[in-house]
Amino acid sequence: MDIQKDLVAEFDREVGSTRKLLEAIPGEADFSWKPHEKSMALGKLAGHVADTAGDWALHTLTMDKLVWDPSMNAPAPSSKAELLESFEKRVGDAQRALAAMTPERWGSKWKFVAGDQTWIDDTK
Repeated sequence: MDIQKDLVAEFDREVGSTRKLLEAIPGEADFSWKPHEKSMALGKLAGHVADTAGDWALHTLTMDKLVWDPSMNAPAPSSKAELLESFEKRVGDAQRALAAMTPERWGSKWKFVAGDQTWIDDTK
């Protein structure tokens, strides 16, 4: 079993599904719209979905520890075009990092820390 090949294929499938979802947002959508006052705005939520396939993957693949703080949140995109452009760039960066992974790096530890809490402490 070639774990690298399997993970690249899985990543590509997930990117395809995410791209399909983001492309379904109408071009004229109001990215500041919220279905409820306590809800995230459409632009912020769409940006978060887009970041998961890009920045999250890139941080996991290229760092041994991510210490998160709120200032790391990317600004919400203001349009579908901006969202898709950012998504494609970040996914490209993540795909290159994924292709560069070695078998030894897959077994290395990765931590995700926020404040004084460790949320993830596992192998990549």
